Amino acid sequence: MEGYGSASFHGDHPGQARRPVTRRGRGGSLALEMAHPFFLSSTAFALVISEIIVRFYDLDWRILKKTLYYQQVDQPLHMAVPDPDLLFRLKPNTGVTNPCGIRPSSVSINSHGARGQEHSAEKPSGVFRIICLGGSNVYGACVDDHETWPARLEQELNKADPGRFEVWNLGTPAYVPVRWRPWGARPWSVSRRTW
Repeated sequence: MEGYGSASFHGDHPGQARRPVTRRGRGGSLALEMAHPFFLSSTAFALVISEIIVRFYDLDWRILKKTLYYQQVDQPLHMAVPDPDLLFRLKPNTGVTNPCGIRPSSVSINSHGARGQEHSAEKPSGVFRIICLGGSNVYGACVDDHETWPARLEQELNKADPGRFEVWNLGTPAYVPVRWRPWGARPWSVSRRTW
């Protein structure tokens, strides 16, 4: 027998009592509906506790260090960043001497996080700046600052017209094309007039 409104009746056989049955959503039950808020709140609680543990024990950097395939000798030059597109970058104002290859190489990172010599934040008039983005081949693993190809490009360009060109080496070991765009487009601490 059909029910009235949202209820139907069971027990339409002789000798059975008629009792209404409330309809719930598709296949839903009261137990599942009550468990849903508990599941959401316990999941949110677990995520908050996990985030606190990760931040307290610095687990994100510990795990990140193991997954990066940059040279171990340059590890002090890297730092984790909260940007999900970059994950890590070179530490400004740092430097190391690496026992890499057959001879040691010196690496210096300037105040802008670029490898090589310091450049002024404001671009001097008449100077043409070139930005080089990439991985360890741009960065110049196991070579001195002046031996990287961006530094050599600057040297060659300035032979004909000294001081006319600045080539900034923003190469970072383990950076792949997915990282180049956010790194090149990131809001710099210096104005866009720098470029």
